Amino acid sequence: TYNTVRYIEKDIITPPDTVATSNAYTFEENRGQLLNTDTLPQSNIRFYHKESIPGVYFSDTSVTYVWSKIDTSATVDDSLHRVDLKFINSDVEHVYPLEKQEDYFNYYLGQVGVPKERIPLYSRVIYPDIYLKTDAMFASNNIGLKHYFIMHVGGNPSSIEMKFNGADSVKIINDSLYIYTSLGILKQVQAKAFIISNTNNRVDLNWQPDYFKTGNGTIIFTNIGSYPIDSTLVFECDWGNPSTASTNPYWSTYLGGTGDDVAYDLATDIGGNLYAVGQTYSTNFPIIYQYQTDQPSGDAFYGSFNPNGVRNWLTYYGGSGIESGNAIAIDNNTLARGYAIGTTTGSSNLFLTNLTGAFNDGNINIGKGFILRFDTVTGFPDWATYFGDWNTKPNSLAINNSGDVFIRGSV
Repeated sequence: TYNTVRYIEKDIITPPDTVATSNAYTFEENRGQLLNTDTLPQSNIRFYHKESIPGVYFSDTSVTYVWSKIDTSATVDDSLHRVDLKFINSDVEHVYPLEKQEDYFNYYLGQVGVPKERIPLYSRVIYPDIYLKTDAMFASNNIGLKHYFIMHVGGNPSSIEMKFNGADSVKIINDSLYIYTSLGILKQVQAKAFIISNTNNRVDLNWQPDYFKTGNGTIIFTNIGSYPIDSTLVFECDWGNPSTASTNPYWSTYLGGTGDDVAYDLATDIGGNLYAVGQTYSTNFPIIYQYQTDQPSGDAFYGSFNPNGVRNWLTYYGGSGIESGNAIAIDNNTLARGYAIGTTTGSSNLFLTNLTGAFNDGNINIGKGFILRFDTVTGFPDWATYFGDWNTKPNSLAINNSGDVFIRGSV
């Protein structure tokens, strides 16, 4: 069967496919988190999927494929190759999302300004009316990215004309379309033709359209056979490239700023909240509801996220030296209590607070460890102490059912 969606004052038809859409391919809405090579917002891109080769980016009037080669040497420039798919003589004006998923991404990065939360993901995007009564829809299956040309009653498949700007060459070999670039080849196998019958079923036709390269380098369809003119005609174009992406998580996010940031450990409580600890050199790290706001040097950080990926709180922990948060654990016997451990080069102003009856060490020394206990609701530490001596490196943390804390590391 097929689905119709009432959208922008017209019926949108989702063509039936013999293979379901892939969870590995989702199209992410751009709300300012996508940056260009100058680290500026790429505002003309509406949706994108970059976890494949090539990445694909959708503006309102074109589709862009980007290949990349990242060099491991800092002295050698990375390489990008961009190809823009343009619909020639088209009335395309806008791209729209379809089939919103439950998954979403969050971005907590200094360079994107205000944190971008709950960025939606979609299974399809559509360019309606690229030609008279003709839509272009992009989706996927377990093979990879694909698209459809959907000719409603009155649409003309001969009007479709594509140009791949930026390609080194475009060739048709054994009925398949090949897009050549300096960093890779994109192959589109011969399109399949089918109609959606009056009983809402897919009916494959006994012919397939051919790609043809015109004298001005555009690609059109030829050898178009007969079909019932009162039915919707669909050309299914499969790129035939396996996806390199994995199944999407429930939510996912970047976390950091413009400096070097590393998360070293995660923990969860029985309420589904997530806790992270690590090290940051970013002065614009996305702290929130914090007890420490300044970041004079490399500092530890620790923070909490609710089950939907929204920050409960996130704070620096450090002083005049360099600190790193190495492990974190939650005492599920007492939900309002968590522990974090790490190392310090000997900060003279590290926040310390004694706890009656606990181990308390306020002596500054280079290369010591630290232990802190914090309130999981606010993040504020109610016990913080140095631990060990020169070159002490606590790196693992556990809590048993009695609330006893176990630390492992090296000295």
